Amino acid sequence: VSYIMMRPCEIGAMVDRIQDLATRSNPAEISLDTVSQIKRILNRLGFANNLRSYAMLVDAIIWLADHPGAFLSKELYPVIGKRHGTTALSAEKDIRMLIHSTWQRRDDRIWQLYFPPDAQGNSIRPSNSVFLARMVQHLPTPLERAGQSDV
Repeated sequence: VSYIMMRPCEIGAMVDRIQDLATRSNPAEISLDTVSQIKRILNRLGFANNLRSYAMLVDAIIWLADHPGAFLSKELYPVIGKRHGTTALSAEKDIRMLIHSTWQRRDDRIWQLYFPPDAQGNSIRPSNSVFLARMVQHLPTPLERAGQSDV
């Protein structure tokens, strides 16, 4: 419990509190442009967009963009699993397998734009956390998205 209102309460105070909580839980709505940008990047990297795990991956990137610093295992995967009618473990595995299968048939020129080779010139398949963090880096921040909605 983060807040308690005693009854009876004024309607105006209740509306203000609900708006405050809504702002905290979802600081800036993801715009359709941002979702399109995510899908464009994933398409460019070669992800098949007809799989359930693709929808999980898109949701995971969106969720992480609004929850920076969140823990994947304890926070992200349970949310994604619940949204897609599966478990956290299954969501993690599905996303990992999608990244792995796409990585195996990748176009190195494109992937190296997002995941540069290490100092020895080796391209290493990114883990889920590295992949998701890199995708979020290519999106506008919540503050930038909030500014866009005011325009």
